[in-house]
Amino acid sequence: MHKRFWMAMVLAFFLVLPAATPVLSWDKIISFGDSLSDDGNGGANNFPGIIPEGMTGPSSDGPVWLTYLADTMTAGELEGRAIGGARTSGPVWDGGLDIGMEAQVDRYVTIFREQDLSNTLFTIWIGGNDLLLPLWKLYADQGAGVPIDAAYLRTFSFMLFAIIGPAIDSFEASTQKLIDAGAQDILVMTMPDLGLAPAITSAGSTVAEVYTVISDYYNQLLLEKVCALRSQNQGKLVQFYVADTFKLLQFAVDNAAELGFENTMYPCSDTGMDCSVSIFYDGIHPTTHTHQYLAALALGQVKHGSVSPDLNAMLMKLVSLNPRMPFVCQ
Repeated sequence: MHKRFWMAMVLAFFLVLPAATPVLSWDKIISFGDSLSDDGNGGANNFPGIIPEGMTGPSSDGPVWLTYLADTMTAGELEGRAIGGARTSGPVWDGGLDIGMEAQVDRYVTIFREQDLSNTLFTIWIGGNDLLLPLWKLYADQGAGVPIDAAYLRTFSFMLFAIIGPAIDSFEASTQKLIDAGAQDILVMTMPDLGLAPAITSAGSTVAEVYTVISDYYNQLLLEKVCALRSQNQGKLVQFYVADTFKLLQFAVDNAAELGFENTMYPCSDTGMDCSVSIFYDGIHPTTHTHQYLAALALGQVKHGSVSPDLNAMLMKLVSLNPRMPFVCQ
């Protein structure tokens, strides 16, 4: 009787406990994407013997977000396959090495198709270089810092919108290939607000506003594809995590002092300003300080049990962004 009483009490205790979020752990993190995720090994991992380690990155004054994420998660290994300059598909220039994300994924699944990937976290952050193509054309046609006229603005906007659809379709195709190869846990980083980047604000407020709208629209389509992929692969135990870098960058600019930033507008590498208190390292890329917040944001999504004190403190500063809120398809 006494034994049955205590067994009943223990059972009741567990029944009333709120459902706990599982502590996730992985043996390996594998990244795909561009310079925002290139830890310096992307080129060498994709083209061993052709591109040496460290040649392609990092494009910052220190480690990128993935390095911080892997360190705090004590993952067994970080395998960086993201390459600086990569678009969703295709080489950077005609005849060059195909470093696009589709090619990155193709190389990976061809070599490692038979591996058990249930303990691997995959990360994807891609599309920025696709959207920047019209900007580089603008600078080539009119020069950097020259105000854009109304006629060119229409052409410029059409170019941007025409790029988004194929880029999103390429993301979907690459991600599906990973799922078909056995990927189960995929962290997707959204497009940051490119309209805040110094390389874009230098083209004038109109171009910056266009890029803010374009970045937001890209993210809408990106999340629709994530939901479609989730629906299409319901029987494969696929879990998506989404880190909203668009809101994070806007939050960092609007709450700079709270996050330890003093310079939100200018690239520290070109101006000699202190990178430790700057958001941008150059015209496009974040400083390593910003990358730490990106890592904290990602960490909130994957909800790993092991968190470094520094990243935990940063995560707490992002509480108004609900960084631990799971991604839900609408």
